[in-house]
Amino acid sequence: MREDVFQIGNDPIYNIYELLEEKNIKVMPTDVDKAFSGMSTIIDNEIGVIVFNCNKEVPKVRKRFTLLHELGHLYMNLSDFDEKTTEKYCDAFAGAMLLPEEKLMEYFGGKRDVVYVKELKLIKMYFGISLVAIMHRAKSLNLISDHYLKYFYIKYNKFYKKDESEGYDGVEESNRFIQLLIRAVAQEIISTTKAAALNNQILGDFREQFLDADSQ
Repeated sequence: MREDVFQIGNDPIYNIYELLEEKNIKVMPTDVDKAFSGMSTIIDNEIGVIVFNCNKEVPKVRKRFTLLHELGHLYMNLSDFDEKTTEKYCDAFAGAMLLPEEKLMEYFGGKRDVVYVKELKLIKMYFGISLVAIMHRAKSLNLISDHYLKYFYIKYNKFYKKDESEGYDGVEESNRFIQLLIRAVAQEIISTTKAAALNNQILGDFREQFLDADSQ
C-alpha cells in the first residue's frame, strides 16, 4: 500500500488525514470523550469513511495510529476472524504503515536486549508513531522478546505514558474541502455565496479568508 497506493516508499507519512482524503476516503473528525478513538464504514459498497477523535487531549500519535487502524478495517478482508483478532491485525497494519520494516531494522540494527527510551523518542519525532507502537512493531519483527516488551510496558505506564502528547509536532488536518470549494468558485461551478454556505461561513468571512482581494 505504501508503494503502490500512496507512492511514499519508506518515507514518514506527514499528514495521514490529508493523504487519505486525496485517495477519496472521507475522513470526519469528531470532538468527543478521549476514551473514543475511531470507527470506519463503507457507504453504498463504494465510499470509505473514517471517523476519528480530534479532541485536543488525544495525542497526535494516537490520532495517526487510529486513522491507519481504521484504514486497515477498510482495506483488509477480515471477515473470517473474531473481533479480538481483527483488532490485532488492524493494529499491526497501522504499525507497519507508520514505521516500515526496513527503517526499524536500520534503527535497531538487529535483535536487542536493551532499548533506550531516548532513541525511541527520536523515531517517534520523525515517523509520528507512539513509543508503545514502536515497541510492538519491534516485537512483531522479533527485534525484542515478549519479556522485554512486558518490562517496557511497566516502565512506560509509570514514567512515559503521561508525556505521549509531546515529542511529535506534525499536522493532522486537511484543506482538501476548502481547495475544492475555491476551485469550484474559480471555475464558476458554484457561486461564492454557495461556497461560503457549504463551509458554514458568512460571505464576507469566506471572501476575506480564501479569495484574493483583487478578485472579489
